[in-house]
Amino acid sequence: MLDIVIVNVPYMFTNNPPVAGAVLRACVEKAGFTAEALDYNIDFVNSNVSTDDIIVWLQNESSSPLVENYVAFKSWVKECAKDILSRNARWIGISVFTKDSQLAAEEFIIALKDLDPDCRIVLGGTGQEDRRSQWGERWVDLIYDSGIIDASILKEGEVEIVKLLKGESAGLIDSTQLTVDQLNNIPTPNFDDYNLDLYGAIDSFSITEGISIPITGSKGCVRKCTFCNVGAFWPSFRQRNGTGIGKEIVDLYHKYGIDNFKFTDSLINGSLKHFRLCNEYITAHIPNTISYKGQFIFRPANQMPDRDYDLMRTAGCKLVQIGVESGSERVREHMRKKFSNEDIERTAYALAEQNIKQQWFIFVGYPTETESDFEQTLAMIEKYAHLAKKRLLNIIPTGVYLMLDNTPSASPEGMSDMGLYIDESQAWQTYHWQSTKYTENTFQVRADRLFRLVALCRKLGLITEFEDMIEHHVNLVERELANA
Repeated sequence: MLDIVIVNVPYMFTNNPPVAGAVLRACVEKAGFTAEALDYNIDFVNSNVSTDDIIVWLQNESSSPLVENYVAFKSWVKECAKDILSRNARWIGISVFTKDSQLAAEEFIIALKDLDPDCRIVLGGTGQEDRRSQWGERWVDLIYDSGIIDASILKEGEVEIVKLLKGESAGLIDSTQLTVDQLNNIPTPNFDDYNLDLYGAIDSFSITEGISIPITGSKGCVRKCTFCNVGAFWPSFRQRNGTGIGKEIVDLYHKYGIDNFKFTDSLINGSLKHFRLCNEYITAHIPNTISYKGQFIFRPANQMPDRDYDLMRTAGCKLVQIGVESGSERVREHMRKKFSNEDIERTAYALAEQNIKQQWFIFVGYPTETESDFEQTLAMIEKYAHLAKKRLLNIIPTGVYLMLDNTPSASPEGMSDMGLYIDESQAWQTYHWQSTKYTENTFQVRADRLFRLVALCRKLGLITEFEDMIEHHVNLVERELANA
């Protein structure tokens, strides 16, 4: 009998195997328990039940999929539930990766309990803590109070999952943050249960196509951006030892023969000391062998001199993703993004000098954004567009500013500061916010800016990646405009 089977439900991303299942399996096995990790997301994406209307419905339950497609999806979930129960595990752990996983998780839970009312289900993942509606309870509270699940681990589960298996914890488990020592003692993730041939990178701009192995080097973020909910789940930044991270990458490379790696961190250069140690370890053992990418923050030259970028290249850094968000220093200051236009220029060219590609995330319609601010964003894009000719810069317009739950902007203080309000009929993660202080920044204005941004990036050849995702954002905004 297994102690736990760890289940990944549909959330649609397939560029790499789920790191949560691999890490948790390694943790419980290190403690002497048995585990298996199952990824039904990859099965869903590759199945004939992943029709467009079902995908839209899973992300927005107010939509109406075709009856025959809904019936086919329900039947598929039931077969998945049978497969899970056949493992005869003491616990079934379901990962709710994002808010988009909530509805899929519900379907799996109902199917499992219908087949075996006595099976024990524990939830994990940050997606379970998002609210169902604007002023409602957290989704996990609604599910737990219904009595259909047996436990939930909130926030970091690497230690708590072991306590659960030992019978030392139960119910709604509000885990404490892992210490740095605990992070450094987490074993190397075990990906043995996943068919790695099924995964493939969707970002061919960045590195060679194929699977990438996820790596977690830190928890939390050194920044406290107003629009970001990372701080709600990981209040403080904690960094693993850089040498240990480098060793983990080298060990995984030798074990699986995969040379592409993707950091799941909010930022890979949060601790410059440990970022250097990681790069130094990789360079010392397998120089110019692997490729890695991760999210990055702008650092001034006195913090990151040229030698750091040279070391990144030798270790295998092929791409960094940077949350630029706006070309306006005034807007970024309100966002609490601590970098200047000078820092952007220094970093952009330092990376280009090492042939390290950059992907810049930019969104429009931040509450304080004016037309002048937006024009500064367009001017910034035009300034660096020449890097696209060398395939060194890619722009990802991430859409119109969304009001996300569990962010500083969504706090009572944040909403008061910007005069924000949301109609009670709207759920969180909505475009349909308004402001009493910035009344000219209407949804129509914000949407028009997105369309102009996308048009410019396409004209300049800066959108060479995630085209489908960007088109999805555009279509979504157009649909929301029509509904409004």
